[in-house]
Amino acid sequence: NVWLSMTTVFILTLTLVSVQVLLAVNIAGRTALRELESRVDPRVQFRPEVSEADVDAFRVSLGRHAEIVDIVHTPRAQVLEEFQLVHRSSPDILEALAELGENPFGAELRIRVRASEDFSRVIMLFDDPAWKDRIIETSTADRVVLVDQLRLLTQKFASRASC
Repeated sequence: NVWLSMTTVFILTLTLVSVQVLLAVNIAGRTALRELESRVDPRVQFRPEVSEADVDAFRVSLGRHAEIVDIVHTPRAQVLEEFQLVHRSSPDILEALAELGENPFGAELRIRVRASEDFSRVIMLFDDPAWKDRIIETSTADRVVLVDQLRLLTQKFASRASC
């Protein structure tokens, strides 16, 4: 009888610990997802020859979409200053930049979306043929995949914890 009681208490303890671990992982996953979503804002970098007026027109057209909360326009000169500030301890990079004689950077738009589910819709806006040839790069694809994977993992833990 004593062994049966001890085994029962041990199994109940393991069950409670397992449930608590699942809940803790679920909470940590949701917190990490919220933090990652707040830091993963799409960024669009334009070719240097694109005028500030064209960038502003694209910003205005993006601003009409409900998925987009805020758009920050960084002009070419400020992008250059930020690059120089980041690489101030790399004289080779700064020397190569000086040899160019002109600003090789284009303007940049940093876009904040309402929810992470809206990333894919916002990315599709960058594929518009009217703008696609004016954009050098967008920094979203790898981050969107990371957010989606973390969301999927969090949902799996949540479903297991609720069972």
